[in-house]
Amino acid sequence: MEIFEKVLDSKSYKTIDTKYDTTVLYVQRSDKLVKMCGGIAMKNLEYYMSLNYKIEIVNDKVEGGYILSIPELKGCVTCSDQLVKGMENLEDAKKQWLIDALESGYEIPEPNTLEDYSGQFKLRIPKSLHKELAEKSKQEGISMNQYCLYLLSRNISFAVEKRYNY
Repeated sequence: MEIFEKVLDSKSYKTIDTKYDTTVLYVQRSDKLVKMCGGIAMKNLEYYMSLNYKIEIVNDKVEGGYILSIPELKGCVTCSDQLVKGMENLEDAKKQWLIDALESGYEIPEPNTLEDYSGQFKLRIPKSLHKELAEKSKQEGISMNQYCLYLLSRNISFAVEKRYNY
């Protein structure tokens, strides 16, 4: 309640949302009006549309054309004969997905960023595999960490090549 009182003192705008028959509070933040809910700024369609979500593009060898999706937005998928048209369709699909999610109160995931990852993880492996990795890395004259990174990178590249038939 204190947050709303302070907000009201700082030249906010109150409107009636006729669709939901509720009072909506907007606060001036720099050059935008921000919708408030319980004293917390609500993220709107414009905010989510501006985020850089990962886009997956798969060449459909059976039907022809492309299948495009945004993995973080489950079910946000489209297809097209041409890649440029597919990107336009995906932008429309993203917008509609976000509108539906906002209207239904569905929690909208934000894109993963590099800041979400430390670059480290702990892995438990059998002693025999640990021994083999240690011996191979010693033969190569590199640390076991570097050797494991090499193996992971090589296998990820192989998996991508196999998946997309490069």
